[in-house]
Amino acid sequence: MTILTEQAARAVQLSDAELFTELGKRAYLQNDVLIMKRGAGSDDENGGRKVFEHLLPKLRKLICEDWKACEQADRYGDEVSLVVAISDTIITNKVAPLPAATLAVLVTRIGVKRFCACP
Repeated sequence: MTILTEQAARAVQLSDAELFTELGKRAYLQNDVLIMKRGAGSDDENGGRKVFEHLLPKLRKLICEDWKACEQADRYGDEVSLVVAISDTIITNKVAPLPAATLAVLVTRIGVKRFCACP
């Protein structure tokens, strides 16, 4: 099992609140700029939600347009495999210095086809 697969398997077990908190512990927005943290803040879940919302346009372009998720998503038989594939795309394209598996799980929770408005 690769490190990315292990991270994906761990991330799919977390609640949405825990995933957003994981993002919020690492970054926050200041004047619409993503700032990396050195330590946890007091409003990590809410901050994580804001960070994710800030990254949505970049994630949509990367996952939906560049990776062609509408064509790709059905190729993966389980959530962990899909999360690994999306995580790899996020890492390769350096979306943000945040846990790629966390971002990928949040996208799969929305539903890749819904996230990308697939026909």
